[in-house]
Amino acid sequence: MALPSTAIFQKEGKPAVWIVKDDGTVELRAVVVERYDSERAYVADGVRTGERVVTAGVHRLATGDKVKLL
Repeated sequence: MALPSTAIFQKEGKPAVWIVKDDGTVELRAVVVERYDSERAYVADGVRTGERVVTAGVHRLATGDKVKLL
């Protein structure tokens, strides 16, 4: 799955993404990044089809924060 590179958050030196749950809150989930290019991160594992991933402001979030979808 290709995601904007801005979606990748580093936790303890390992890649993760913020997943938006049904109630609008976020949870951090570790991912496996297969490769990066100048604009995208290609995630091999950790995100399922249909899940919403935060792509901007990832360094300002904490578990349980509520986000608005644009």
